[in-house]
Amino acid sequence: MELTLMPVTFWYSRIVFSVLEFWNNLGYEIAGDQYIAGSGFARDDLGFHNFVADGVVFRPGHCPAKNSTVHDPADLCAVVQAVHGESQVGEAIDKLRIYAMLGIPTYWIVRGDQDSDDLDGFISMYELVGTDYKLTGSRRVSQLPQPEQLSIERVAAAVERLGRPRV
Repeated sequence: MELTLMPVTFWYSRIVFSVLEFWNNLGYEIAGDQYIAGSGFARDDLGFHNFVADGVVFRPGHCPAKNSTVHDPADLCAVVQAVHGESQVGEAIDKLRIYAMLGIPTYWIVRGDQDSDDLDGFISMYELVGTDYKLTGSRRVSQLPQPEQLSIERVAAAVERLGRPRV
């Protein structure tokens, strides 16, 4: 049996790229459409069906192998999930529980408005507190600071929370 992936919509591709670009501008390694190791086992599965994250942000100092597609949650500081339609919201919420169990510090769910031509998205920002995620903020993707808008204090706070990015 051959596994075939359907192409993603323009909105999905653009919104994931925009959010990952924000993290990359802070100095973190990023990747799109990557498997999260152990997520199949965490779902009471046999481990064969790992979740695919729309975007991942790697911990400071970690640069994955060139041909890698499956990543240890310990190597991640954030996961991004884009949803465009009600059918995908349930999957994003399921992933919230699993990623918390795996100890991934930050999880962002980006929602799009299916009835609008707008290419923006709304981010719900979750941080791991103990063993559960806590909603710590929200904003539109277009409101994420651009590199020239990032203050030293803001970057220092991110470094304090997530660790020092690559140089």
